[in-house]
Amino acid sequence: LAGGDPRRLIRRRCRQTRGPWCGQFDRQTPEPPKPAPRGNKECRNSCNGVGNCDYDTGMCHCPAGWTGEDCGKPEKRPCT
Repeated sequence: LAGGDPRRLIRRRCRQTRGPWCGQFDRQTPEPPKPAPRGNKECRNSCNGVGNCDYDTGMCHCPAGWTGEDCGKPEKRPCT
């Protein structure tokens, strides 16, 4: 089908759709992707570079082995 009549290719592609949107799809102007919205509260000490900041609440989510408001305190875990 590559290199065929463009109108025929569009008709074939749009055969199962309703309305004019399918044939006009290729003529749309591309929109650049936008970043997901997030809050504007910064986390303390940028979560020490180990945790994930919740910009809606301004609180750090620390990984295992770290604790504290800014994930700055190592937390020894017991051996199991």
